[in-house]
Amino acid sequence: MGSASMSSLAQRVLTVAATGIPAGGSLLVLQGDVDYAGLGDPSDNTQVIASYSGTELAAAGGQDTLTVNTSNECFAVLHVTDAAGNTVATSNPVWMLQKPPPNGIPAPRQA
Repeated sequence: MGSASMSSLAQRVLTVAATGIPAGGSLLVLQGDVDYAGLGDPSDNTQVIASYSGTELAAAGGQDTLTVNTSNECFAVLHVTDAAGNTVATSNPVWMLQKPPPNGIPAPRQA
């Protein structure tokens, strides 16, 4: 399930974890700017901020920790790709907010 956190910190620590990445595949960490529904440009604004091969991540115990720039409200999402680069799995987003969203954060999503 996705989660959301609020903080004025310019950087936050994000722990990513994945197992069962296909042979030759990878785990991509994508970050994008928050665009509240109906208020912004619907274009994809994500960029890859980290990439791990399945072998590399397995050698690290299936997880890694990275520092994420959160000076602007953003989200992170994980994509697992196969050897051909096709997305075979994706996570729900982790929202890293500076202030409460217009309709609040549901209790189960608060991090």
